[in-house]
Amino acid sequence: HAPAPAPTARHVRADVLKRFWDLASEREEARIDACEGLVRDLSRASDGDGDGGGGADAKDARDSARASGRDDGNDDGNDGCDDAVTYALRRLTRGLSSGRGGARQGFALALSELARGATAKLTPGQALEALDANVAPITKSTKGSEIRDIFLGRLFGAGAVARALQGGGGGSDEERARCGGDVARRARAVAMEKMHLAEPAAACVIELKSSLGVELFGTVVEREPSIREWLSADCSEKGGAETVWLACELYDALPNSVREKITCVPMTTKKTSGKKAAKAGARGDGVDWSEMFTRTHLKKISNALLEASYTHPRMHSAWEMLIREASGAGGTITLWEVTCEEGLFVSGSHQRRFLGFRVFDALLNCAEVNEIPGLFSDNFVKCLLNNLSQPDNYLHECALDCLARIIKFASNKKTSADKKIAVIAALQRQGPTRFDQITKTNAVQDLVKSLDESEVAHYLDSLFEIVTAAPQRDTDVVGTAEELESALANGAGQRRRLWALEQMAGLTSMLSKDKQVQLVQFMMYHAFYRVKNGSKKGKSALPGHLRSSTLEEPAGAVRAACATRALAMLNANIRALRASSNKDASTDGKKSDVPDLLDETTSFCRALESDANIEMCDAIPSEYAEVRSDLFNALDACEKSKSEVSHKVMPLIRVLAVLQVTDWREYTPVLQDLPRCINELIAKKLKKKKDDDAPEAIDVLTDILLSLLAQPSALLRDVVEHTFKAVSGQVSKEGIQDMLRIVAGPEVGEGAGGDDDDDDNDDDDDDDVLMEADDSDMDDDEDEDEDDEDDEDDEDD
Repeated sequence: HAPAPAPTARHVRADVLKRFWDLASEREEARIDACEGLVRDLSRASDGDGDGGGGADAKDARDSARASGRDDGNDDGNDGCDDAVTYALRRLTRGLSSGRGGARQGFALALSELARGATAKLTPGQALEALDANVAPITKSTKGSEIRDIFLGRLFGAGAVARALQGGGGGSDEERARCGGDVARRARAVAMEKMHLAEPAAACVIELKSSLGVELFGTVVEREPSIREWLSADCSEKGGAETVWLACELYDALPNSVREKITCVPMTTKKTSGKKAAKAGARGDGVDWSEMFTRTHLKKISNALLEASYTHPRMHSAWEMLIREASGAGGTITLWEVTCEEGLFVSGSHQRRFLGFRVFDALLNCAEVNEIPGLFSDNFVKCLLNNLSQPDNYLHECALDCLARIIKFASNKKTSADKKIAVIAALQRQGPTRFDQITKTNAVQDLVKSLDESEVAHYLDSLFEIVTAAPQRDTDVVGTAEELESALANGAGQRRRLWALEQMAGLTSMLSKDKQVQLVQFMMYHAFYRVKNGSKKGKSALPGHLRSSTLEEPAGAVRAACATRALAMLNANIRALRASSNKDASTDGKKSDVPDLLDETTSFCRALESDANIEMCDAIPSEYAEVRSDLFNALDACEKSKSEVSHKVMPLIRVLAVLQVTDWREYTPVLQDLPRCINELIAKKLKKKKDDDAPEAIDVLTDILLSLLAQPSALLRDVVEHTFKAVSGQVSKEGIQDMLRIVAGPEVGEGAGGDDDDDDNDDDDDDDVLMEADDSDMDDDEDEDEDDEDDEDDEDD
């Protein structure tokens, strides 16, 4: 008899037909609902409930077929299935080659459910037979796009059957193993035909292992030569990434005889099998990942990983696996250096560099604190900067995205302070502002500003370590011992120490009061002091954060930078204190939040100099040390005095005490008369001088202030100006005359070699100017002098 005609759409109810349309929906929820509805309808049909999903035409066709004896088979190889199931199987297998919407995903899902035995009418083996019967063959007339759809249909079908074997589906273990071998052969055939389908073909085999279990899949591997050939293939050739991925994911299920032939995974006899493997449920059990991430082995598979850039713009699954396992095996930096720094970023391929940026992002999110600096390697940073600075570059947008991901990672509240600081330090490795200047962004600056107070404090501690640690020698530099020392003192390591000092100064406004004090103490100590050789352990004036902070050689440039930064920090603090005090005076009078760093620094220096184990780098001679001692005594007297003048001159004393440490040869001679002046100014009783020629203390102080204005220190000049403003009301006539002489300048024509008579006339003119000024001052101050004399008489009484 001729075979019965295959059921067509008119033999199936409209509501069942609608399920197939919904299976092709791009919405996953719609596809799942349609699959469940289709299985439910076909189950009722298989159980004889209703007309089997067909209408009257379907029932008449079945009756006619039975009467004529034509219901004994069909050309789809689906004996025993009713019309609705037969139609569904043919529609699903043919639809796997459709590129419409989500047809492949939806039809593969439904085929997997049917082949699992959901209708009690179909087995995985029958589903494979239907695939062979209904998926169109490839001929010479088949177009390229059609060939692609056919291969994808075969692959989705094999994956659906592999998933249908889960949970014991497919009958006995023997039947499941035979069906699994068939699925593996089909997947391997697709991978051999089309390179771009090798990865999903490998995913199909991995899915098969998950469905069959370790033991049964091992049996399939022993029987199926196509899998063994795939696993033992040379990973340096095309398709090597799939070989690496497969070998690692299947390794725990492979017999030792197969493992021995695999070159992309280090050999290990470890084998997790049976119930233990199922209980563990971990991918990659059996692979020795510590050996996998050795530099030697990574070089063997690096070419395969580089070739995996063909999946652009998506990352190959082999990369995802290695990144996932690298952190736990301690192989993050080795993986990065071998495959990316020495591979992807030295390649001229845009796709490979794009992949390198994606790998960086993935590794950064799972890296430990000590691994983050290694990720910001030279070739990566160079590639990132080049593409950020050139908007016309092919990878410019990719570089922008990579930078945005870095900023997002470092700004995330869930990211630890250590990791945030590591990222900021890595971006500033070439200089505190170089990255922002080249990229024309404020990325680094914004990251620093995003740190809270505790994170800034932690960042400061990390900078302390950078400054004190000795720079590493450059192995590429050769020469004499002197040349090596010079290279070390001027190399990148030393520049990084100086950069850290600059970064510290920029953090001042973000630090708490205690941390600001610690910072200025750190700079002052490393600029001017050190521990004596052979000093004894015991009680020390050094704060805890400085006791273990030894400045390693070469230290000359670092000490000079510390001195400059410390004085600049003090100058900025003094101005901030003045602004804060003025603001408080004009508002509610609340106490200022700005610490008095000048006071803290002076006390710190006195404490260090009183410690027998601490010495100055440039020690003050004993004859000058007495002047310093008198200066500190005058400071103590001012602190105890209730005189208004005493508090006005205290900043000057403190600044001079600090500056004397910086250059005692320059400042000590100027300071010799200052303690006496201060003591006389703050005396409780001011007595008239019997010797009219002896200058008054305020005039001596004025002379000292005027002489200090010639010093190059901006800090000193600022304090001198404000000190003079504070005491200017007490300057005597003689003091004013001295200032006028200085303002008038040197005598005109002095040393010019001109006529003597002219010089005499000029002198007379100058004298006339001074006399007129003196007379004017005397007339203006006559009443004030009388008042002062009355005040003095009252005090004597």
